[in-house]
Amino acid sequence: MRADTQDEASRRVSSDRIDEKSCVELVESVNSIVLRWNSDFIITYMNDYGERFFGYGRGELIGRSVIGTIVPPTSGEDLDMVENMRSIFRHPERYVNNENENLRKDRSRVWVSWTNRAVIDDEGRVGEIISIGNDITPLKKARDALKYQLDKTQMLIDAIPVPVFYKDASGVYTGCNRAFEEFMGLRRDRIVGKTVFDLLPQALADEYHRADEEMRARPGTYGYESIMKYDSRPERDVVITKAPLYNEDGSFGGVIGTYQDITERKRMEKELRRARDELETRVLERTRELRESNERLRMEIGKQRKAEEALRDSEARLHSIFRAAPTGIGLTVNRRIVEVNARLCEMVGYEREELIGQSARILYPTQEEYEFVGREKYRQISDRGTGTVETRWCHKDGHCLDILLSSTPIDPGNISAGVTFTALDITERKRAEEAVRQLTRKDEEALRVAHMGHWEYDVRSGVFVFNDQYYTLHGTTAKEAGGYLMPVDQFVRKYMAPDYAYMVGETLEKAVKTTDPNFVYQMESRILRADGEPRDVIVWFRAEKDTTGRTVKLYGVNQDITERKRAERALEHAKAQAELYVDLMGHDISNMNQAIMGFLELAELAIPMEPGQRELIEKPIEIVNHTARMIDNVRKLERIHQGKYVEKEIDMCALISSVVDEFCTVKDRPVTLNSCVPESCRVIADDILRDVFSNIVDNAIRHTSGAVTIDISVEPLISGGRRYYRTSISDNGPGIPDEQKRRVFTFMQGHQAKPGRRGLGLCLVKTLVEHFNGQVWVENRVPENYRQGAKFVVELPAA
Repeated sequence: MRADTQDEASRRVSSDRIDEKSCVELVESVNSIVLRWNSDFIITYMNDYGERFFGYGRGELIGRSVIGTIVPPTSGEDLDMVENMRSIFRHPERYVNNENENLRKDRSRVWVSWTNRAVIDDEGRVGEIISIGNDITPLKKARDALKYQLDKTQMLIDAIPVPVFYKDASGVYTGCNRAFEEFMGLRRDRIVGKTVFDLLPQALADEYHRADEEMRARPGTYGYESIMKYDSRPERDVVITKAPLYNEDGSFGGVIGTYQDITERKRMEKELRRARDELETRVLERTRELRESNERLRMEIGKQRKAEEALRDSEARLHSIFRAAPTGIGLTVNRRIVEVNARLCEMVGYEREELIGQSARILYPTQEEYEFVGREKYRQISDRGTGTVETRWCHKDGHCLDILLSSTPIDPGNISAGVTFTALDITERKRAEEAVRQLTRKDEEALRVAHMGHWEYDVRSGVFVFNDQYYTLHGTTAKEAGGYLMPVDQFVRKYMAPDYAYMVGETLEKAVKTTDPNFVYQMESRILRADGEPRDVIVWFRAEKDTTGRTVKLYGVNQDITERKRAERALEHAKAQAELYVDLMGHDISNMNQAIMGFLELAELAIPMEPGQRELIEKPIEIVNHTARMIDNVRKLERIHQGKYVEKEIDMCALISSVVDEFCTVKDRPVTLNSCVPESCRVIADDILRDVFSNIVDNAIRHTSGAVTIDISVEPLISGGRRYYRTSISDNGPGIPDEQKRRVFTFMQGHQAKPGRRGLGLCLVKTLVEHFNGQVWVENRVPENYRQGAKFVVELPAA
């Protein structure tokens, strides 16, 4: 029977060793950094992946400090990483997840996302921190680059003086610049989300919609003239230029366009044609009169002179308009330049004399471009009587300009008689169009890097539209799933976990019915991957309204948080286990202390002792009392972390007076307590605040030999516009060296403890004061001389 028991024990030990080996192999094989470090910031373990990631050899990091090795002393905007690491160790529950800059061996900096978990010893205290990290340097750079590009793009578009707009594939405006807002007389928030049918009269909206459909059917840049007349606004002639936007899969994604107000140009063209017709009529009249009679000619000389003067005045007016026009204007005969205005010269950098008589080829960067414009212009003139084409001109200094060129023949039936043309510099508009295309591509790339799936829900059609990253989140592709469009009932049935399908449906219904124009919703849900694996996700989405306030679309993103949820559940379980161990150990140790105290007190009464032997009983009694106080302090710290102390208005001065009464008589020790406190000083705290002052006074007595004098004072003060009470507790003890002052409130144990350190009591002091929104520190009672005693200072907000 005994041999069987020994064999069973041996098998269990062997199994434990196999499990431990498997665990070590698992940690060493993961592609994440696994780090253990203690309260002195010393690295006690680093897996092989972590050492290679930071550029160190096997075992080279063990025993080295985290600070200065893999964590820089400061990070970002002068963030003190030493204090940050200390905060993680003191309050690991606040830093379950954090991101910070780290150092490699070559001193290059990387960004790491850390998941931290405290290792609790048998006494319920934090012994070490296990940190698991993943490299997020590319993600960090992508975030910064995306934010910079978004800001830069919006500034660029708003700086363009030409009205710019862009719409999605369904004709809904998705953005515009300030010039477009001024042109439409509407704010951007009243334009975005609307269609032309929401903003313009029916006839005008139909015209613009047909133009969009024509461009969609025949890809390419499309320009046309239109007359805008709606509301009480004056009628305006405009040139509308549009270009298609395509999705990465090549499907039609929307439209980007510009408006150019040509009302003045059209008026000028009408005036030119009217003057020309008038001139031709008068010339014909004069010719007929000359043929009729020389006598009548002499009689009409006066009238002829007046007509000539009127003609000169008319020509002068036309030349004045020609010279002052804000758009480049010119005249060519047989493709040679015979006239240009000042604006055209300014655009291309040539003087007028340098252009007159030259071939129009001088304006083009290549012969191919020159020939293409000629063919396209004459083709359009033959079809419509006028031609408009986008091209490029070459400035005299060599740089190129994007030009919108419109040409009209002087004689519609005889192009060789000459062609007038207007040139509009659209270089900035073309740059804006390219910027918008770049922005669209970068948006998709940012979502891919961040592992976020983007979706849109059209309320009117009940159809979802997803991007490629959304399908990646579900472990499939758009092709495998049957395309980018999906009805809502199919979406819920196919991609939602059964327990969450009803909740998702209710949430979507709530979002559709909301009347809040700035509605943004966040919820946690669960999805099913293509292989059936459930994954936890967090979903953000917002509602888009039409002019009547109805929800027309929902826009959202999904992010996988499965690993985070698993870590949260593991942490909650570990926390519950720790709390159970603390309660059980505290209860059992308290019972043992009571039994020990009973026996020691009986021994003190029953056993006669010689002088000097009584310390053999009194010392154990003091140790047992200290142990009881430590257990009580641990329980109080636990209650603070659990938020079980409810703040209320209390009299702090009354608590201090009770502490003075408690310590005014100490057995076998001359103790003097001098207090100078007001009759009442009310703060927002809890009665446990008494332990703050009790622990500080008790600490001063225990760490001072011989006679001890303690001075306590309370004074009001104002800081940052708020009232506080400052309590100072000074002693004439051995004092605290400067290098220990910043560590005195941190409890240390075992081999980490230093001679003369205060204990768990001062850790409780700091925790309580900070819990009640105050601060505590220690300084020298006598400045510049720590050996003359210490002074503890507590500041708490006044009620």
